[in-house]
Amino acid sequence: LRAQETDAVVVNKEREIAELMEAIEELELEKRSEVQHIETQRQVEKRRLQQQQKEKIGQVETRYQREQHALRSFVFTTAKSMLSHVNMERALKKVDLYSSDSDSE
Repeated sequence: LRAQETDAVVVNKEREIAELMEAIEELELEKRSEVQHIETQRQVEKRRLQQQQKEKIGQVETRYQREQHALRSFVFTTAKSMLSHVNMERALKKVDLYSSDSDSE
């Protein structure tokens, strides 16, 4: 009778161990699934941030190009205006010289 009780206890303990092992396997599967899900989310977020960064860099480059173009246009317009002013002064001086010459005659 004692041997049968011991055998029954052993069988019960073995069944409990098997159930616990099965539960551990299920938990490990869940854990792997969650880790994989988290990794996937991390990759998605990383790609989103990279895309966002590319867009911001593109915006900065576009703004820089616009500002550079505006500055070049300003410099060109200013130089053209200054050149016109200098040419006008030269022309006026020539006219003054001619009128001075004609006054003396």
